[in-house]
Amino acid sequence: MAAASAAMGRPLMPHQRLVVDVFLEVQSEEAGDPEPGEWAYSDGTVTMQRRGGKTAIQSPLVTHRARLVRGAQMFMTAQKREKARRRWMDITNDLLRSPLRRDVHRKTSIGHEELTWLDGGAMLIPFAPNDDEMHSETPDLVLVDELWAFNALQAKAIKAGYVPAFATTGGQALKQSTAGTQDSAWLNEEIRAGRAAVEAGVTIGRFYAEWSLPDRVGGVRIKDLEDVVLIDACIGHHPAVCHTSGCVGPRQRRPCPHGFTVRPTVIRDALAALGREEFVRAYGNRSQEDLSALWTAITEQHWTDQTDPGGIPSGAPARFGVWVDEDGLDAAVSSGWRDENGRMHVEAIGRRDGVRWVVPWFLERVDRSKTPVAVPNVGAARDVADELDAAGVPVLRISQADVAAAVSRHRQELAAGMWWHRVNTDATAAAAAVGLRKSGGGRVWDRPGESISLVGSQTMAGWGFDHAPVVELTKFYMA
Repeated sequence: MAAASAAMGRPLMPHQRLVVDVFLEVQSEEAGDPEPGEWAYSDGTVTMQRRGGKTAIQSPLVTHRARLVRGAQMFMTAQKREKARRRWMDITNDLLRSPLRRDVHRKTSIGHEELTWLDGGAMLIPFAPNDDEMHSETPDLVLVDELWAFNALQAKAIKAGYVPAFATTGGQALKQSTAGTQDSAWLNEEIRAGRAAVEAGVTIGRFYAEWSLPDRVGGVRIKDLEDVVLIDACIGHHPAVCHTSGCVGPRQRRPCPHGFTVRPTVIRDALAALGREEFVRAYGNRSQEDLSALWTAITEQHWTDQTDPGGIPSGAPARFGVWVDEDGLDAAVSSGWRDENGRMHVEAIGRRDGVRWVVPWFLERVDRSKTPVAVPNVGAARDVADELDAAGVPVLRISQADVAAAVSRHRQELAAGMWWHRVNTDATAAAAAVGLRKSGGGRVWDRPGESISLVGSQTMAGWGFDHAPVVELTKFYMA
């Protein structure tokens, strides 16, 4: 890849090199990978700020694939065919302006464009996201740009065109985007799954890279930053801005001596031109949805401060808790354990839509003769508790009054530094969204629209540890 970018006369910036180096990793026998010689990642998502240099990643990537695979079939798309054509033109213009221009031939006509490598016959073709142009093709590489613009139906249709083909070609798909909105179904799902994969240490199958503003800058939430601080933060976190001491990056026609491409003054001027929300999306790579969490029931600072670096030790007598959405829309499982110093440690194990998966999950993974599973004895959760009982899984039924007491204890211990949770993106989203409602003489978790089941299951796991009968250690088997 370094040779491909060098041949084009454009060295990669560090973040671009990171993307291509990791995305093009190959499985190895030495590492114990299951398929040595195959790509480590068949699927990749990269999300970064505007002007981060996405095209400069794509151009050497397609050149590398064209030289690696004779007759390689490469396709690219964006939110509309005209947008896909523009991105295709960006890449092909890159190549035609480079020393590689003698190696390729560009063909353009109404509704049909191709870039062909003269030696080997590889082709790069743009396609519309709403047609079947790629169906029946055998792509070796698929590029999707502006992922924020795709809805769930478009995502399903596009993936149906290339995912089955990868079974024979061993191809890869790389999707890129800046932050979107709450309607950016495909991007939002990729961000959720990608962050979870990174947290889990996944090194096979799914590649994910993100450059964006953190949730807090200097301890202050992004939405509460003063304009001058927000601008400086966006400059400081933009991967295409030079941060070498004393260097101000590119200035007018003078390139940055260190190879970076974005002028800080452009970002400084953009806030007034774009408005705060669009500025944060474009140059902070954070969506309005990222910034709108209310954190009404749990204090964000407490949640952030109580991240558990070690988790529950292997062999600890963990207890399990289940939370079921009041309408049965989803359910979650977590584990909990209190250490010798009285600190509660909880870990989110899993959340899925519906409730039918809960009983089989426990039957496959937990020794049923051991610790009871803590489940609320109310609403749809009560039905799940009945099913666990019938299947021979012991259950600690939590009354509605005790659910309120468990919620109160969870919040109090979190605030007091006595409740620690393992990093989990979905659990954090649930903690940000969860609300409270009155129930009898206390208050219980309330769902405002988003799933809160991972928070609820952690509450149940903690209560279960403190109240379940003392028995032998629970045996827990990961699938």
